[in-house]
Amino acid sequence: MTPVNARSGVQAKLDSMTQAAATLAKLPGRLPAFRAPLPLARRRVTLCRRLRQRAVACAIVTLLLAGCATVPETGRTQFMMVRAAAELDMGLTAFAQIKEELTLVEEGPEYEMLQRVGHRVAAEAEPLLARRGIEDLEWEFLLADDDALNAFVLPGGKIVFYSGIMPLLEDEAGVAAVMGHEVGHLVGRHAGERISQHVLVAMSMTAAQVALARRDPQHRDQIMAALGLGALVGVMLPYSRLHESEADEIGLLLMARAGYDPREAVRVWERMAAEQETRPPEFLSTHPDPERRAAHLREIMPRALEEYRAINGEDVAAAIRH
Repeated sequence: MTPVNARSGVQAKLDSMTQAAATLAKLPGRLPAFRAPLPLARRRVTLCRRLRQRAVACAIVTLLLAGCATVPETGRTQFMMVRAAAELDMGLTAFAQIKEELTLVEEGPEYEMLQRVGHRVAAEAEPLLARRGIEDLEWEFLLADDDALNAFVLPGGKIVFYSGIMPLLEDEAGVAAVMGHEVGHLVGRHAGERISQHVLVAMSMTAAQVALARRDPQHRDQIMAALGLGALVGVMLPYSRLHESEADEIGLLLMARAGYDPREAVRVWERMAAEQETRPPEFLSTHPDPERRAAHLREIMPRALEEYRAINGEDVAAAIRH
């Protein structure tokens, strides 16, 4: 049996607890939950994650501020974090490998025309290249036995025309239009800019991965895939098309200074458009639509014709009407 005094004491405690519960029930809202401090290991992981996020962000900002250059002739500001010497080394290494895979044509009228035009256009580009810290290039103009309608350039003054494009170009002015375009890529240092953009995109994707580290893995992968597609369609491909248009513009001026009629560049792209019956939508392509390229060349033609007149003495007003 429980003594009377002890039972009275227990009853008093029960009454007190009941009253306290009733008082709490009348309070508005919820009482703040108690949060225990994070374990030391979790605090370290959280701190490291935040430090990584800040480090990546600071690195990206530093690169953007430090890696700016200006393209001659167009005045465009470009993001550049690759030294000209490093760009040259990469181009020469790639060229040595590619050259072994090509079947070269080393004689004949088309080969000789390529050499004449190449050296004339290159001579006009050398002052512009010198402003970019690129001098004393060992120019090479190769003709590859291949039916493709194509030509390409690598840093270091290495330019390759496929034999399949030569009939479409028709004459020296047509060759000069494409040659000026390829040399224009060198003046614009587009290879180095593309490398710089790839590095920046990779760093941005790394920053996104760090920021999403605590997300569900499947959800995180979906977000990263969307970001990757956005970087391709929204950044890399538009810049590739910009490089092509800029090379067209620089090349138009170079061919005019070399004494070739710049109006032939428009005709080349019109013929190219007629040859390309099917092509992907422009927003998924690395190159602008040929008709758009021809239209852009017409817009900038007056300046090129001024350069051409300085060489040939042709009346510009009459040339523009032509």
